[in-house]
Amino acid sequence: MNTQHGIRLGSAALGVVIAAGFLLGTTASAGDAAGKIVLSGYADGAGGESLLAKNYGAIIDELGAHGVSFTQDPVAASTNLCIAYIMTHDWAKADGACDQAIRVAKLDTPTGTLYERINHDQEVGLAYSNRAVLRSLEAHPKDAASDLARAVALAPSSELVMRNRAALTGATGS
Repeated sequence: MNTQHGIRLGSAALGVVIAAGFLLGTTASAGDAAGKIVLSGYADGAGGESLLAKNYGAIIDELGAHGVSFTQDPVAASTNLCIAYIMTHDWAKADGACDQAIRVAKLDTPTGTLYERINHDQEVGLAYSNRAVLRSLEAHPKDAASDLARAVALAPSSELVMRNRAALTGATGS
């Protein structure tokens, strides 16, 4: 299981997800962590070391061509690539990468246990949450709200999804 990373150390979703890492500001004050939007990636997956180092160019170099690293761990790779493009403000490529992250996460079907189903839903929910952040940054509030609603439906126990819900609800006026 990959470790998903977001804004600060903590736990969520049955102790499976560990949050850490990066944030983008919204309309909340700089000191209000609850008012920040969060991108969630995989530190122990393809591009993870570069993600933790905030070396987004290295992630794009490693994963942008969809080579071996990408095919060995497509959920982590597509999610981390989505984040790299968002953080470098390459909106067109971020759109494609975030769409792919959702598609790949949906295809990564669990074998049947409740635990695996919850993890699967959490992966898909976090991919939708990342795309909601992108849509918000692109000034598409209705699309952001739609993605966020899907993220909440899939991962209602995710601290990261709920943080984005709080931040984006204020930012989009939903």
